[in-house]
Amino acid sequence: MPPNTGPPPTTGNLSWDQELGSWIPGSKELSLQQLPSPGQALSFSLKAAGVGFLVYCSWKGYQWRAYRKKVLTIQDGTILKWKLSRNPVVEVRSDDGLLGKLSGAGQRNITLFEALETLRWARDDGRIKGLEMDFSTGSRLLLASKGMGFAQMQELHEAIRSFGDAKRCAFGDNCRLVAFTDTFDSQDHYFLSTAFDEVKMEPNGVIPLYGFAPRSPFLGNLLKKLGIDMIPLSKGKCKGATEHLTETKYPPQILDNLASLFASLTDQFRRQIASSRDVGLKKFTRQGMNKWRGMSAASKELSPASSAADASSDQKVKALMDVAPLTTGEGVEAGLIDRIAYKREQLHRGPDSDVKEMPLTRYKFLRAAEVKREVRKMPSDQKVNVALVYLSGAIKEGEGQFGPDKVAKAILDAAADKSIRAIVFRIDTGGGGMWASDTIRDAVDHAQKTYNKPIIASYGNAAASGGVWISINCKKILASPGTITGSIGIAYARPIFTPEFLDRFGITVDERLVLTDGAKGSSVFTPPTGRALERWKSLMDGYYQTFLRLVAAGRGMTVEQVASIAEGKVYTGEQALKLGLIDELGGLQSALRVAVAHSGAAPTSLPIVQIFPRPQGLIQKLVENGTVDDMLGSLSIDMQASLAAAAARVAVGVGAEVVEERVGVGAGPALRMQHLD
Repeated sequence: MPPNTGPPPTTGNLSWDQELGSWIPGSKELSLQQLPSPGQALSFSLKAAGVGFLVYCSWKGYQWRAYRKKVLTIQDGTILKWKLSRNPVVEVRSDDGLLGKLSGAGQRNITLFEALETLRWARDDGRIKGLEMDFSTGSRLLLASKGMGFAQMQELHEAIRSFGDAKRCAFGDNCRLVAFTDTFDSQDHYFLSTAFDEVKMEPNGVIPLYGFAPRSPFLGNLLKKLGIDMIPLSKGKCKGATEHLTETKYPPQILDNLASLFASLTDQFRRQIASSRDVGLKKFTRQGMNKWRGMSAASKELSPASSAADASSDQKVKALMDVAPLTTGEGVEAGLIDRIAYKREQLHRGPDSDVKEMPLTRYKFLRAAEVKREVRKMPSDQKVNVALVYLSGAIKEGEGQFGPDKVAKAILDAAADKSIRAIVFRIDTGGGGMWASDTIRDAVDHAQKTYNKPIIASYGNAAASGGVWISINCKKILASPGTITGSIGIAYARPIFTPEFLDRFGITVDERLVLTDGAKGSSVFTPPTGRALERWKSLMDGYYQTFLRLVAAGRGMTVEQVASIAEGKVYTGEQALKLGLIDELGGLQSALRVAVAHSGAAPTSLPIVQIFPRPQGLIQKLVENGTVDDMLGSLSIDMQASLAAAAARVAVGVGAEVVEERVGVGAGPALRMQHLD
């Protein structure tokens, strides 16, 4: 039978694979007649592409499921990783506005509350096996701008220690708590690293271990040379803030008070390092200390005994601070560092490693979703809503993220919210304006009396002067041991531009139209004297007495008792507890616990934290902060009238259409065309 050399059958009953076989008859070359028709080729191509697309989608789906399981699933034995320079801790995020949100600015930060909550979640999560923190150098400007102080580091230190204790109980020696770095940017970072079981540093690193040693510039001589006199009108012999403008060094009373403050801070710093690094410090001998240049003199102060083994770890840290900064090798020898190692050990474990890692921020995101589902299922008697209101930075009149009106409104809104059982007022401020402070204090007092909801004050790194004023009526006040508080006094200084200053710049002042003594006493060109000066002193004294009475009423003390510890003196949280200015030592987590205890709920109830003011959308924020009103107010009167008339016409037109539709009677051109000019 002759071979089939004709074109393939074109019947439509064959499947695409049969058609393909008919096109390729074995190994013979295809003739022009044997090539498929364009329609057949297109059909085959579409079918092949469809099959390929399905195979591709199936493969990509498998890859995505595997990737999601790897990066978006919290697996058993996970080690959390935290690079501090990438995700620095801040007290509260600043309101960067629309441009900041669009650019993603501020999203790298993690607030102290978020960090503490995430560590608490991880502590109780059986899937988490450890934590590794990278303290490597970042932008010093970035780190310095975040403003995390010693008291806030104490809160983080305690949370990490609690995490480690729980993991050691659960996993024994298999848990991993490791801090590593190339060098330490600050002593606060080294302090935080001592909460970890193991501290590793590259061989050329430095440990800054100085304690608290502020250096303060004074401008008194400079201002005098310029011809500017500062008239001090402060109340409280230890009240700081203006002495830098009037003096050349600290007055004796202020110097003694600050010496006591910084001695207390340094003592806390030294004791907590000694406690955390006790095992390594016990191995540090006097013989080892004497090898270091300049260390032999410090070692003699450790103990009268001949052996350094008789010296305490606290004494050894004190001696090490006298010769700081320390190199990596010296840190290992002294027991402050566990091992010299490069970061590559943590950054690249090798292809055969079975260690499961997850960034802390990703864990926070994933675990928050889980917690939200778990909370929904909890019985209502096992959870309690607690509001969290922030005040951060200087207290001053006017607008701003933490302006007095916004903070007062947030407190009152939280108190009026029926779902809220208690409020935690988180304060981190060195003080500020008296009038702004009193606005906030009144809101706190009114909220507690009117809505019968407890407000618990939680002091951050500082809550001094105005920080005390705004919180003095709170149900309870908590502070960390290293919080700076007190400063009960009034700080005020009047600048006077002398004739020497005016002559230097060719300025003349005509005060012949100043007709009253009060106006003359308020001039910045003439120093107040006589009755005007006495009047100003009387005002400051009245404000000071008001401050004393408020503290006495809020803390259950007499005015005389408050006066004895006031005078503008500053204290650490430890000192303030002994003086009765606070109720308890503790950070933000402790404040939440106290809030639950005073809310009327069961003490074991879980606090569900809601931040006030509540998050707002862009349009709502523009309307409520007055931006829209400001824009309208900036228009000319004619433009405003035109816009109002246009809006009225639209409203009238819509109203007429409604009347026509519902009544069935035309409103007529008179109604449609009338003007409201």
